[in-house]
Amino acid sequence: MPVKIDVKELETKIQNVFPLPQILEKIMRAVNDPDANATTIENIFKYEPSLTLKLLTLANSAYFGVPGKITNIRIAITLLGLNLIKSLAIHASVNEFFRFGTNIPGFSGQELWKHSVGVAVCAKMLARDYKLGNCEDFFTLGILHDAGLIIEYQFFRASFIAIVSRMHERKKSLPEIERAEFGMDHAELAQHLFAKWNLPAFFSQALRYHHDPLQAPESFRTHAAGLFLADQLVRQINFGFGCPAEPITPAIFSLLGIPLGDLEKVKQEFLLQIDELALFLQ
Repeated sequence: MPVKIDVKELETKIQNVFPLPQILEKIMRAVNDPDANATTIENIFKYEPSLTLKLLTLANSAYFGVPGKITNIRIAITLLGLNLIKSLAIHASVNEFFRFGTNIPGFSGQELWKHSVGVAVCAKMLARDYKLGNCEDFFTLGILHDAGLIIEYQFFRASFIAIVSRMHERKKSLPEIERAEFGMDHAELAQHLFAKWNLPAFFSQALRYHHDPLQAPESFRTHAAGLFLADQLVRQINFGFGCPAEPITPAIFSLLGIPLGDLEKVKQEFLLQIDELALFLQ
């Protein structure tokens, strides 16, 4: 039997279960402050050992190719830049959301996290190579794009198990099955989470339309389409959670200015991003 979601009640539950983590709030405030500098960010990181470890690991990864060993937090922050620092903080904060209870047939938090990281890396790569916008914003969108599935798992477990089962029958897309069950899909559910986090408008709009990017408001269409393309490419490669891939129409490539013939090249480049993937999958 379909479940009617009370949006107001859901927003209250979300606020209680998924509040904006304090460390992320501090870092977001700092990176958006025009007067902030590396010292400001350093003073936040030095009291967060696990975040500092990830920061230094990333700074010393082959992805950046820096000769010598970086052990100084401030140098690492300067090397990575504030946008990547923001992505790292969001990653560290939401990573725990994906570490939930018992897995169910056809779905696990670990595999969903793997898929989300894959989409983040692919979206960043597309943004960089085809000048779609800020690379780290696209990375963050990839990390967050399927957070609505966690809301479904957390609050509507029985319905979610049935949805996953029907999804693997491949008769309908995941959003179609969700809308029949809930009256909305995971992209719409995620909007309610991130509205409470006060993230920029393009985040909620790109996430809302990442399965239907051509319907997004024009000013957010590139973000939604870039995220959609990254999502589908990662699904085609079967990297992480095995939701069946959706068709990629020529209109998506046209909107993004990406030649159709580049598709295989993009997939191969994605598979080479092992260093960044390895760090964020930890």
